[in-house]
Amino acid sequence: MGWDSFISAVIGGLFVLAGGFLQSFLAGRKREEENKNRMKIHILQNLMGFRAALADAKTEEEKRRRERYSEPFLSALNQINVVFNDNNNVIEKYEEFYHSRLVNSPSDELLYKLIKSIHEDLNMKAPSREQFSGIIY
Repeated sequence: MGWDSFISAVIGGLFVLAGGFLQSFLAGRKREEENKNRMKIHILQNLMGFRAALADAKTEEEKRRRERYSEPFLSALNQINVVFNDNNNVIEKYEEFYHSRLVNSPSDELLYKLIKSIHEDLNMKAPSREQFSGIIY
């Protein structure tokens, strides 16, 4: 085996190793992105599914439902800063909603804007304002 063959074999081996590392790196990035999207969808599901936690509770049953819904709803809200840290629009809408809760009762319109921004982040069609406003128990 001559030097030419040896050098060709070494270069070929290096390309194989580099290709393997690149493929492994890209697969890891794809898994991270898929995991982050799953977390985003989970937050969206909890915000949409438990938004009745903000509804006025007049009867005892409505008060119990509001209590049950509050924990997953608030948990989803508390995760937004971490999971959506790369989306300034979602963070901005979250902060507007959060500050509205501190000053007075939370705004249904601000919650809708937050949820709409999350849909946009996920490239999903947001519900219409009418669909959003209709809470089903």
